[in-house]
Amino acid sequence: MRALHVDFQRPAAFPLGWASLALVLALAIFTGYSYFRTSSALAQVEASAARSRAAAARAVSGADGERLQQELKAASKILDELSLPWDALFQALEQARGERVALLLAQPEPRKRIVTLNGEAKNYDSLFAFVRELEKNPAMTRVHLQSHEVRQNDPQRPIFFTLEAQWGAAR
Repeated sequence: MRALHVDFQRPAAFPLGWASLALVLALAIFTGYSYFRTSSALAQVEASAARSRAAAARAVSGADGERLQQELKAASKILDELSLPWDALFQALEQARGERVALLLAQPEPRKRIVTLNGEAKNYDSLFAFVRELEKNPAMTRVHLQSHEVRQNDPQRPIFFTLEAQWGAAR
């Protein structure tokens, strides 16, 4: 068996290796420079946008400011109406509805939490049972029959009624 000769101090001057190292270093320097330039440009754009927003905020005055305030009030009113307990109102109406009573119109006043109901009942007993059922529901208070009228021109003579009720607590 022949002895193995390993030369640990052999000069390793690979021209391709040095060229690769130089290329990687040049690429790293270019990337760093591009990052620095891009971050500086981004900072300038952000500062310009901040100045523009501040100038726009100062420019909103007079009629524009008044119009903006009106729009904010309208948006606030819509949000208030959407946050009302509509489910409680609809569930109360569904639970109270009898077979002999037909609701034709439910007109809510969201600010006051009052609902006006128009409908027809087959007879007075059905109408009063409907009113009592609404009064029993904890979501409904102050249920009042506003008006009623027997429809003489209809052969079945239904009773057209209007009643008002409050649902939930008034604001």
